Amino acid sequence: MKKLVIFFLILFFTASVVATEAVNEQDYYAFLKQVKCVTCQNQSVADSYAPMALVMRKEIWHQFEKGKTQQEIKQVLVQRYGESIFFAPELKSKHIFIWVMPLLVLILGGFGLKRLLK
Repeated sequence: MKKLVIFFLILFFTASVVATEAVNEQDYYAFLKQVKCVTCQNQSVADSYAPMALVMRKEIWHQFEKGKTQQEIKQVLVQRYGESIFFAPELKSKHIFIWVMPLLVLILGGFGLKRLLK
């Protein structure tokens, strides 16, 4: 009976460790797909085989191993490579004009065209 209890305890703890690692790997690969390769054009670090992409993957893996959050890793990458390192950069208040400008040009151009045609 004692051996059976020990067996189930070992099985339980082993299963929980394996499940935790799988979640971390899924987060890791999902994060890699968000990061642009600095040497390839429009290719993620996950899909690239460039030497720099391999270095970036190792560095990001080490950051995950240290227990850093994705936001902390993003900050490190932005400091090192700039804000264009991600396919979808964060919308910040200082960049709101860049995101809204095409819409404003389209609206103002429509009003101008309507007025010109009258």
